[in-house]
This record gives sequence, C-alpha cells and structure tokens, in this order.
Amino acid sequence: METARYYDRTWWQYRTLWSPLHKHFGYYDDKARTHGRSLERLLEVLGDAALTKSGMRILDAGCGVGGTTLWLANQGVEAQGLTLSHREAAKATESARRLGLSDRATFWARDYAHTCFSPATFDQVWAVESLCQAQDRAAFVREARRILKPGGTLVVCDWWRAPGQAPTGRDGALLRRWLDCWAIPGLTTEAEFIGLLACQGFASAIHRDTTGHILPSCRRLAGLALLTWPLVPLACRSPEERANHLGAWLQYQALRRGLWEGGFIVAVREAR
Repeated sequence: METARYYDRTWWQYRTLWSPLHKHFGYYDDKARTHGRSLERLLEVLGDAALTKSGMRILDAGCGVGGTTLWLANQGVEAQGLTLSHREAAKATESARRLGLSDRATFWARDYAHTCFSPATFDQVWAVESLCQAQDRAAFVREARRILKPGGTLVVCDWWRAPGQAPTGRDGALLRRWLDCWAIPGLTTEAEFIGLLACQGFASAIHRDTTGHILPSCRRLAGLALLTWPLVPLACRSPEERANHLGAWLQYQALRRGLWEGGFIVAVREAR
C-alpha cells in the first residue's frame, strides 16, 4: 500500500529530525514550550478532553511506531495500535518490550477500517493525525462505531481543509502538491467530518481548533527542511524520501495561505 511504503521509506527522517516515537505536530501552550514536551502535551490534552482513565481498553488507529499507544499504556490503559506497515508494527512492539509495556501495549499490521476486532471491544478509539490518510473516512467511522462499546468515545485529532470551497488555481495546486508528498489522499473540512459522524451514530461532544498550538511545530519543520536542503541529494535516495522532505516545506506554505487548519474532535457513540 502507498501509505505503508511511504512510512517504511521515510521512518529514519522522522526518527532523526522529529522523534523516535511520535510523528504528530504536538501542542504548544503554557505547559509545553519545547518540541519534545509539546509531543506529549498533545496526548495529555486529548486524554483530558476524552476523559481517558486507567483500566480502559483503547485502540490507537494509525499508530505509526507506537508513540501514542505507549503513552496510553503508561497511563494504565490496555492499548492496542494498528498500522498498515509491518515494519512499524515490529518497531513499536520492540519499543514496548524495551520500555516494559508489552503487557499493556500490543501492535498489529492492519487496516483501521477493517480491524477484525469483535463488536463493542473498546472504550475509546483514537486517531492522532492518521485519519487524513484514510481512503474512505466513512468506512473508518463505521468500523469505529462497531468496535466501540455503547457510549464509547472516538477521538480524532487531524488536519482539516479550511472552511469553504476547495481551493483552486495556485492554492489548489499547492495543497495538492503537499498532500501528494505525504501520501495523503485529501483533506475534509471539520464541519464535513462532524456531519459524517452524525450520520454514523455519533454525537459530537467537543471540537477544538488547535492551529495556534501546532504553529510552532509547523514552523520548526519548515525550518529543518530549509536547513537540510543541501543534504537532500546525498541523504534522500528514494522518491518517497525526497517528497517527504519537500512536503515539510510545503505544509507551512499551505498553512500560511490559510488552506488548512489543525483541530480535534471528541465524539460519543450513541447507545442505539
């Protein structure tokens, strides 16, 4: 799959320039003023909004190399992570073993729209900057509803297309070029996704704009791309590696043009 190939071939870039475990933009506020702290702070903010508690069973949908899943396991949660990449699942499993979390963190190479879990398995389903890579968002939402217990919580933190009509011309080309660099099929608006949730039996409890909180990370990533640009011909051998590097610059240009925004949604599965 394109997404798995992209992450398999670019994992060293994320590990070297961003984080060994986390691939999300983080969350800067008064409690997080450094890059490393912001990555954990996002998960704290999401956990607080979702009322996450020790003892819950939680699925991390699109877990990458396991950062969110392992953080949840550290909170006393029984966490399972799904990724399309067998390589990422193996790396995440090794991290869980090294950190002594193998009894609470398990990883699978599966599609989060077709999980194979039994109905009503989880108290919460999290998707942290992973929904944007879904080929069919409605299929993911249907599957999340199926595997969540009645009254269970869906947590989606992602990048959303700015409200209004999809951009055209130079703006549309800029947005498409960035998304192609990162193997992202497309972005939906937050309002469109909230409407999809309502159609699939979810009540939207919380939705919060995080654009200002991720802006320092977006700037940092663009700065790293610019700083390391001369090394691209030597260090980036595959098309995916070169595109990933370019995307680090383009995402910030698209953000400056107001083409996308960050935000999270916490929705509750209705009991019916």
